[in-house]
Amino acid sequence: MFRMLLLLFAALSLGGCFDSEPPLAEERRLLLSAADFAAYQAPAAGRYEKLVSYAARSIDLSFESAGSDWFYLYSGVSLYPRASDALMTSYAETFGASFGLRDSGLVEQELEFELELASRASLKLLT
Repeated sequence: MFRMLLLLFAALSLGGCFDSEPPLAEERRLLLSAADFAAYQAPAAGRYEKLVSYAARSIDLSFESAGSDWFYLYSGVSLYPRASDALMTSYAETFGASFGLRDSGLVEQELEFELELASRASLKLLT
């Protein structure tokens, strides 16, 4: 009986570590969306998502376009409480993406920003 209660408590504790909800309007403005590509007649359909991780104390925001054979956009921003957490995650994601692209046929192209942003900010186009 005690084990069953302990397992139930552990499952409830882990389940409460994440929360998924729609992002606020201010948070949506941090992301690229299909509306940013309206000049190219990109379809406006898409889905915003916000995932809050209480254990890691991070917030992941994303936009993913939908419903097109020729246009796909994924835009994501991760917010961390400390710069060191953000830096470690950035290195891990960059390494993982470059490793995953090796035999996929996709080509990664670095795009220049028009505005002055954070020194480690990057924008990559996959074709």
